[in-house]
Amino acid sequence: MAVRRRALLCGLIATTLALGACTSPTENQQTGGPVSLTMWNTGSDEDTKAIQKAADQYKATHPDVTIKVETITWADGNAKILAAAQAKQGADIITGGLSWGIQFGSLGGMVDLTDLGVVDVAKPVSQQAIWKSITATDGAVYGAPFDLSAYVLYYNPDLFAKAKIAGPPTTWAELTDAITKLKAAGVKYPFAMEWGNTSWLEYFNFLRQAGGNLYDEGCTKATIDSPQAVEALRFYGDLYTRYGAPKDAGFDVTSGMGKGEVAMVSGGNWLLTGIPSTVPALKDKLGVAPMPAGAAGATTFLGGRIIGVMSYSKNQQAAADFITYLYDPAAIKTIYDSLNASGSLFLSSRPDQLAGLPAKPEVVQTLQSIYATAEGPPACPGWEDSSSLVDKALQKAMFDGVAPESALADAAKIMNDNLKK
Repeated sequence: MAVRRRALLCGLIATTLALGACTSPTENQQTGGPVSLTMWNTGSDEDTKAIQKAADQYKATHPDVTIKVETITWADGNAKILAAAQAKQGADIITGGLSWGIQFGSLGGMVDLTDLGVVDVAKPVSQQAIWKSITATDGAVYGAPFDLSAYVLYYNPDLFAKAKIAGPPTTWAELTDAITKLKAAGVKYPFAMEWGNTSWLEYFNFLRQAGGNLYDEGCTKATIDSPQAVEALRFYGDLYTRYGAPKDAGFDVTSGMGKGEVAMVSGGNWLLTGIPSTVPALKDKLGVAPMPAGAAGATTFLGGRIIGVMSYSKNQQAAADFITYLYDPAAIKTIYDSLNASGSLFLSSRPDQLAGLPAKPEVVQTLQSIYATAEGPPACPGWEDSSSLVDKALQKAMFDGVAPESALADAAKIMNDNLKK
């Protein structure tokens, strides 16, 4: 089915886009002899060095396969991969944003990993909810989950003690109660948001916790204007206008925690190493917890990167086999250890490998709890084109006096219009 699906898709692309990069998994195979693969890693040089160590480890048992891992930046990564797909030359393997697999796969630039055996290995062991975000509407998987990014609640236990707060808030009501107590105790910013400040990213947390969603299950219409979505937007807005969360997108939460001005932060998992490395006083006592839950539960946003094979590669199966190896605990440990040595933290898409993280038990337990309920972004058509406009609609309700119902109705119209394109 997957091969037939690609054949139909490629026929359409060939007549409309003339990209010419579509092939079946058997058409682009180099036969016999040593294999050299290039991998473009969208991320940091530290990431690249860690993956290269795993690649060198792979070569020890696959002497005919040589893999060179190169860094490409987030700033130009998407454009570089698109150019490679159009020119039909470049890396064999790429990593990139969660939506990039569907984006480039729909243009014929990437191969359905189902046909190469990756999905059979990766899907059973990966965080399950993320597969909804990376699977195309026709069922193709052009990029498997590589690593994940999760929301964590960080807190300063000294400031909690000062405000006589026993522990991290677990519900919305406990969050606002803690903010009120911290404010009364003289804390300038009781709560700040670091990842997706004033945008749909942070709103997604409250939306899902209230029982709402961006679209219905089948991506037939936007549901961002539901009563639950309105409730979530009111709460999200109140955190800024009523409870004093900083609105500035450039607000430095790490510096604020270092000065004792910020008590709690909703932010990405990179702060697990970022805060302790820049605020020595919190190195051994930074508190971490899942985000407070709403009436419908504790669901939060899950981001990350995909990894996939370019369709012009002459060594698609060899590339896929290496990707499969990256799900092996030995490869994951190599990446863990390398990044830990550089002060970074890699979160595998495998929940069962979180226990092997070089981190304190409470950090591992928190991440395991988050993985159990977190969800990725929608894979619905038009979402990428809609998201920035949805941000503006949300901000009008939060800061410009527009009624939440009206702002979300506008957002739903934008999303529905883009669904039809």
